[in-house]
Amino acid sequence: MSIQKLEPSIDNVGGAKGPTVQWLCGCCRILIGGVFAYAVAAKLHLIREGGRLQSTTMIGEWTNGSVLGLALLTGVEALIVVWLIAGVKLRWCAVAVLALLLAFSGLIGRELAKVDPKPCGCTGVAATPDSSAAAVRKSLAVGLWRNGLLLAAAITMLVESRPANELEISAAEDARAGDFDSPAFAVEGRIDASRA
Repeated sequence: MSIQKLEPSIDNVGGAKGPTVQWLCGCCRILIGGVFAYAVAAKLHLIREGGRLQSTTMIGEWTNGSVLGLALLTGVEALIVVWLIAGVKLRWCAVAVLALLLAFSGLIGRELAKVDPKPCGCTGVAATPDSSAAAVRKSLAVGLWRNGLLLAAAITMLVESRPANELEISAAEDARAGDFDSPAFAVEGRIDASRA
């Protein structure tokens, strides 16, 4: 019986994930974190000014024009930014981002269906100085496209940050230790028919 060995590749010597996947997840974290950080900064500016612009936006409706409600929403978004920077439990972070973005997108979609929609205000101010229904609809549609891009990035993070299976982890540890004869590298035992 001969045992075939799995030679270590560049993708599993440094860990269970290759450098390309790590780079892709890093880009997704930066994209999502950057957009959320911008929204947090804009909302903090509104909070500092007492939230005066909130009554004319969707976010003012969601928070009932309350500075406390706006601060709570801003705190949740800020927590996600910190979580993305920390890079801990990224699968759970991706799930939280997905849930928040799906909720926001549903509310934006509902607002788009109204005769006289309000601007989102998700970035702290009305998205357009023109308050006509057509201009507001256009800004809401742009918001949905942005959320779609962020959803794709969050799904990528969710899929690519999945935990490696035990064999990948064991093989990577053995490769770092230089033990290429370990059972982790034995893919399967086969009886060589020509020698049997």
